[in-house]
Amino acid sequence: MNQPPFVSVVIPCHNAERYIAQAVESMVTQTRTPDEIIIVDDCSTDGSWHIVEALSREHDIVHAFRNDTNQGIPITRNRLIAEMSSNSDYMAILDADDVAVPQRIERQLGYMETHPDCLVLGSDIGIIDETGTQTGVRIYPHSHRDIKKTALHFSPFAQPAVMLRTSVFDTVGVYDERLARCQDYDLWLRILASGGQTANLPEPLTQFRRHKDQGKETMAKKSLYYSVRVRLRYILNLRMTSPKAFVILGAYLVALAMPQRLLNWVFAKLFVRSN
Repeated sequence: MNQPPFVSVVIPCHNAERYIAQAVESMVTQTRTPDEIIIVDDCSTDGSWHIVEALSREHDIVHAFRNDTNQGIPITRNRLIAEMSSNSDYMAILDADDVAVPQRIERQLGYMETHPDCLVLGSDIGIIDETGTQTGVRIYPHSHRDIKKTALHFSPFAQPAVMLRTSVFDTVGVYDERLARCQDYDLWLRILASGGQTANLPEPLTQFRRHKDQGKETMAKKSLYYSVRVRLRYILNLRMTSPKAFVILGAYLVALAMPQRLLNWVFAKLFVRSN
């Protein structure tokens, strides 16, 4: 008899004591419960690790690990992959300050099981503030054709809304640890360049929290710099590149000269439809 698919949820955590419990609970209470939830705490200096330890004692499916020293996000994400069960078929990503809607795993798993060529599946996302109030919705390209067409214009997936087949790591590798930012964007482009099929579901299955301490707010210029580096890796791939991609690359180079506050405003407004 065929075994049901094994779904791993991975959550990196660093100084997220205000939000990590809500993030984990949003996965524990899914309409289709994941088979395991892997959390790696990147040597938090607040109370995050104590909360994560308590959650692992409370829920059998929650497995907690901690880096001895602060390693940064790409190394932590690769440790999450390494700590997953060898039986895992799918990896669903959530960040420690975000919230999954109750049907997320069920919706994404249902799509992946009926579309065996799809390697990466994201969704639209809701935007919430520090209190959890939804302030908008960010829309992503939904079809593989539109994802590929716009992939060098902007990152085509919201990382904390993504489910992917774990087999993809055997084909294209894991996160590039040389990239302090935008290592997820690099992974998506690597998968697209390999010919992998992708999609985004046209519904907000993750609530993405905007707050003053997150990387997009505190390191917008650094993120922009690394996004340019990533684009330069792939912009000559003729299967993905259009003349518009070169125009947008030029616009990003100009944007590197913007003041930090203006960049933060642009990131906050990008592709967001207000409530």
